[in-house]
Amino acid sequence: MLINLLNISPRVSFDISPRVSSQRACRASISARDKSRHLSGSIPSEWGLLPLVNITLLGNRLTGPIPKEIGNIITLERLVLENNQLSGTLPPELGRLSNLKRLFLSSNKFRVILKTDQHEDFPYK
Repeated sequence: MLINLLNISPRVSFDISPRVSSQRACRASISARDKSRHLSGSIPSEWGLLPLVNITLLGNRLTGPIPKEIGNIITLERLVLENNQLSGTLPPELGRLSNLKRLFLSSNKFRVILKTDQHEDFPYK
């Protein structure tokens, strides 16, 4: 099934295709079908309501933070968001993704908070 999802511009169709695996489970994926790789906008928090297995949005112009709702997708096995312009801190809710096998977040603008021995936060740039 092809659908248009909010917050991504230009409007691009994403393929949310159920697939039957050897375990007979329904598996859905979101991957950009725009060959130009120039998607811009933010990742919709509504995706956190979908039983996805794969989100692949490699090499676009996505901005803003990763929505904390992505951590609700307990079926997610692959999250590929590298080479975008995502920012902010990584939501701790991503730690709930117990089925995650591949996580690619490099080449974005994330802010990392490290703890010192004195328990003071300081940004790593």
